[in-house]
This record gives sequence, C-alpha cells and structure tokens, in this order.
Amino acid sequence: MVKKIALEEHFLAPGLVDVWRPTMADVPAAVTEALYRQLTDFGDRRLEAMDKAGIEKAVLSISGPGVQAVRDPATATRLAREANEFLAEQIAKRPDRYAGFAHIAVQEPRAAADELERSLRDLKFCGAMINGHTNGLYLDDRSLDPFWERAQALGAVIYLHPTD
Repeated sequence: MVKKIALEEHFLAPGLVDVWRPTMADVPAAVTEALYRQLTDFGDRRLEAMDKAGIEKAVLSISGPGVQAVRDPATATRLAREANEFLAEQIAKRPDRYAGFAHIAVQEPRAAADELERSLRDLKFCGAMINGHTNGLYLDDRSLDPFWERAQALGAVIYLHPTD
C-alpha cells in the first residue's frame, strides 16, 4: 500500500472548547459528543482510524473556528500559543505518527509572525493553517503584511482553510 500523509486532520485543544461548542449548536448532542471525543483523542482511536485508512502520518491542525472567532487580539494570541504548546506535547508522544500545523492569531500580525517562527523553530511544526478570514478581515489585507513577510522569509508552508 502507498504510504499516506493526511492533511487537515483536526484536533481540539482544551482552551478552545468554549469557542468550538457554539458552532455545534444545531448539531444533535450525541453527534457533538462523538465528534468531541474524536477531536480530543490522540491515542488508540485516532491511530486505529489512521491505520485502517493506510495513513502513516497525520498533520494535525486545530478544528474551526479556533482563534479566528476571538475578538480580543491578546486573548486570541494567548489561546493560539496555548493550542500550539498543547499540540507539541501530543506530537512528542508519537512523533512517528503526528506532525503539526501551527495555530495562528492574525489579529496581531507581528505577534502572529513571532508565533509562526517559534512554532517552526522551537516546536518543529511543518507549517501553519489559517482560516480565510478573521472576524471579517481577509488574509490579503495590507495590515497583515508583517505576518506574510515573515512567513515568506521563513519559507513557511501556510495552509489556507475556509472560515466557518
């Protein structure tokens, strides 16, 4: 079988549960809870599903909406950093099976650039995943130039994901 690397393999970090739950308001409670269990599992259940699908490695990224739904820039920046720390801890347990895309709060472009660099350099993530807009601010807005300039200087992979 061809070895596969799966992208867009979502997870949920503890600090973002309260941001995620409102997006599930119209979903039956049993489905929401089953999805929650899947998104917070980094052990046997996720690994068995990967094995069944022939996936050798999963690049994990935060489940939407993540910090893109957070209005306060300082809170968004803190939550993104905490999510990245949490993901790095999970990857460290199974580096043979997991890699990570950093979660980035573009609400503060310079802080976002710093977090991207830290995530690549210190946490050894393979890139970042960012939603298409943050509170209505699209990724081509000139205010985000400091982030994009750093991403370019780093040669960073940026995976663009539709916003909820």
